[in-house]
Amino acid sequence: MKYSQVPIGNGLFANFEGQTGEAAPEFTPLAASSLAEVVQINCVRRKPLDLRVSSPEGRVSFLVSIAGHVLVRELSMLAPPESIALIGPSSEISMSIGRGTFAAVVVSLSEGMSRELAIPKGELRVAQLGADKSHIHASSFLHELMDPATPPARAVGFLVALSANKQLPTRADITHVRKGFPKALETLTEAVRQNPAGHWGLKDASNQVGYSPFHLSRTFRQIAGFGFPEFVDRCRTSLALNMLLNDSDASIDHAAISSGFGSTQAMRDSFREYLGFLPSEIRGSG
Repeated sequence: MKYSQVPIGNGLFANFEGQTGEAAPEFTPLAASSLAEVVQINCVRRKPLDLRVSSPEGRVSFLVSIAGHVLVRELSMLAPPESIALIGPSSEISMSIGRGTFAAVVVSLSEGMSRELAIPKGELRVAQLGADKSHIHASSFLHELMDPATPPARAVGFLVALSANKQLPTRADITHVRKGFPKALETLTEAVRQNPAGHWGLKDASNQVGYSPFHLSRTFRQIAGFGFPEFVDRCRTSLALNMLLNDSDASIDHAAISSGFGSTQAMRDSFREYLGFLPSEIRGSG
């Protein structure tokens, strides 16, 4: 595989697969301080892009995703937006960026700050910001790190807390809905999550919660921002994704049937829309 190498500061390199017909990702320096250097990555893709980011010797780096899903090949996992990848000294992360808009920042820590973290060479971790209910988001992470008023000890503590996060589950959360559902709909959404392959036609679901189909459809969309059938498709996509990432014996056709999709093409369309990848691209990550 042919890669183009781009230096993005402080001995940090990004390598991306050369592809014709599509613009290369843009690497924009954002800021530098005594603690770290920050570079933003932006691209819009019609096809997935293979990207590798290398952290130099003596430095710890972080890749913080803002928009778009990322397939992390070393860990065979799909990381959603608002995820953070820790890249130890002399380490590299290989990933595929899905279709659509992708935005992320790469943070290269100073050698002094890297020593404070004591991350071993070759270390690679991925965690989801806010997964521990700390409500830390990408914007607050960068603000804390780059604010000149932030004491170095506090910034180091902030990074230590993030780097200690557990590995992100391989199932990206595309089924999240806003809070505020009536109790009956909370029960319904949890039932769909537990059994996405079940019969969840609008009429069957409305009978289960005692709503009319019209009332269920309108209430769900007003609160969630999308319709109930889409929620079901998202849950089925999440289940199928988990199967393809974790069960090497599960074929794409089997994953489609077991997840409740009417056809492999229906699953393919849902993967493309919600994840930016096709099932075959996910299966090829191993």
